[in-house]
Amino acid sequence: MRSLFTFLFLVGAICSFSQTYRFNPTWKKGEVKLVRSVEVEKEFENDLLIDEITTSNEMRITVLSDKGENYTIEVLFENQALKAALNLYEGLAEELPELRDLKLIFTVHKANAALELVNWKEAQAFMNQSFDDIAAVIQRKMPDEAPFIDLVFMPIRELFRDKESIEAYMSTTIAFILTPFNTDFTLGIANEQLDTAPNPFNPEQQVTTTTRITLESISPTACMFQQEVELDISQFVEMMRTMIKKMTESLNDGQGLSPEKLAEFEEFNMEITNQQTIAFDRTSSWVTQVDGMVTVTGNDPMKGVASRRESILQITIE
Repeated sequence: MRSLFTFLFLVGAICSFSQTYRFNPTWKKGEVKLVRSVEVEKEFENDLLIDEITTSNEMRITVLSDKGENYTIEVLFENQALKAALNLYEGLAEELPELRDLKLIFTVHKANAALELVNWKEAQAFMNQSFDDIAAVIQRKMPDEAPFIDLVFMPIRELFRDKESIEAYMSTTIAFILTPFNTDFTLGIANEQLDTAPNPFNPEQQVTTTTRITLESISPTACMFQQEVELDISQFVEMMRTMIKKMTESLNDGQGLSPEKLAEFEEFNMEITNQQTIAFDRTSSWVTQVDGMVTVTGNDPMKGVASRRESILQITIE
C-alpha cells in the first residue's frame, strides 16, 4: 500500500509540475487603457558615463468592438514627427494641435492574438501631411533651422514608406500587451521562437532573432513573465570589421596594415542583450507593467575604447 501511495504521489507531483497554462484576451468593449513609457538611455566609454537622455511617451488604447473572432482597438500614439521637430521649434504643439496624436486601428484575433493594422493608408497620409505642415511652420518661424528638418524626418519617413514598414513599426508599439497570449506556458520553462527583424544599426538589413519567454510565477489573479530577445548580428559585425579596415587603409595611403593592427580589428565585436519583465493581470487580461533593459556592448579599435549603451524602459498600463 505504501508503494502504491508513493507512486501516486510522484505521478501527481510530476503532473502538477508539468501543468500548462494558456491565456486569452477577455477585453470588454469600451475599455480604455492609458500607457505611459519612460526610457533612459545611457552611453559609456570605458565605463565612464558620457551621455544620458530621458524620453517619455503616452498612448491611449480603446477597445472599439468585440465582434466575431476579433477585437478592434484604437491606439492614439504621440506623433513622433511632431515630437522630434519640437527640438527645432517648441511652439509647434500650439501651432499644429491637430497633429498631436496618430490614430491607429488594429484588429486582434481572440484565439491566436494575430495583430493587423487596418488603417495603414490613413496613418501614412496623416504622417505625410504632418511632414509637410511641420516643415512649413519651421520655414516660417525658424528659417535658419529649416535646412535641418529633412534630417530630422529622414528615419521617420522610412518607417512610413509602405504598408510593410508601417505595420512592422507600429505593431511594435503595442506588441508587449500581446506577450502572454497565443502560447502554452509551463511554469519555469522557456518558450523559444525564431524570427527575423530589422537590424537596429541598419534597418535595411534583416537579422535573425531568438525570443525566449518564460512564465516565472503565477497566482489566481496575476502572473509574471521574463522575455529575452537575442539578435544575431554576426554578419553586421563582420561587415563593420571590413569597413573599418578599408577606412584605415585609405587613411594610410592604401598601404597594408601591420599584423598588430589587423589583430585589433579582429577583436572588434558587438553584442546586444534585450530583457524584459512583464506583469500580467489574469482577471482583466491586460499587461500592467513592463520593465526592460537593452544593452549594447562593443569596442572601437580606431578610438581604443570599450563602449556600452544602456536603454532602461519602464511601461505602465492603467
